[in-house]
Amino acid sequence: MFTSWFQVPLSAALLFVGMLLATEVGFRLGKRHKRAQVNTSPDEATGTGIVDAAIFGLLGLLLAFEFGRTGSRLDLRRQLAVREANAIGTAWLRLEMLPAEPRDKLQRQIRQYTDHRIHIWELLPDIEAALAEHAAADRLQGEIWTTAVAGCKTEETSTAMLLLPALNEMIDLSTAIRTATQTHVSALILTLLTSVALICSLLAGLSMSANERRRALHAVLFASATAITVYVILDMDHPRGGLIQVGAADEALLAVRRGMGRVTGK
Repeated sequence: MFTSWFQVPLSAALLFVGMLLATEVGFRLGKRHKRAQVNTSPDEATGTGIVDAAIFGLLGLLLAFEFGRTGSRLDLRRQLAVREANAIGTAWLRLEMLPAEPRDKLQRQIRQYTDHRIHIWELLPDIEAALAEHAAADRLQGEIWTTAVAGCKTEETSTAMLLLPALNEMIDLSTAIRTATQTHVSALILTLLTSVALICSLLAGLSMSANERRRALHAVLFASATAITVYVILDMDHPRGGLIQVGAADEALLAVRRGMGRVTGK
């Protein structure tokens, strides 16, 4: 959705300002309407109240629905990060079944691969630098697989049956993590949410026009609550750049890397 996390607070700020402007427009339209029509029937007021309640309910439903979906995506990203750490750790342990020469080479490659995977998350929200690390990690995947297959040819079948699936899961999880990272709030849903929020602000302004003076505090509170909720939704959707982080899940991969020791060669 966003090419940079820094667009997230900007979007929330623009929504806040837009809702205040929509409230003011609604207030002025309401005042103009009341001057043109002095008498308003009870049936008309009741009918508009039902419409207002329905649209405000729709806004609440959209916010709740998207908040839940984004929270689920955040949990999935955390789970995948832990699963990747476990897969790399398992593959590392199973290298002990190989002879010294292919084992040492694979250990160097997996150390380098793990370093690239860690650097991807450290570089975010710098998208270009993170993609460069992704490319380097993808190249190492091919080298790791080629080395492992060659090393297993001279060993028992059980060695290949244990090592290769572990490496395969490690590689598959990197693809799953990339897909989950690139999955964000739909542009259509975000546009709908913004549109309904602005319509609700307009209706709020129309309702406030029944009073002689503006209810500025109410308008600010309504716009603030909605904009902050949208900000949290978008921040959860970009957990590597904002206030909400994957944090503890990343520690699992760092712990696995610490257990591998230092890179001693290329």
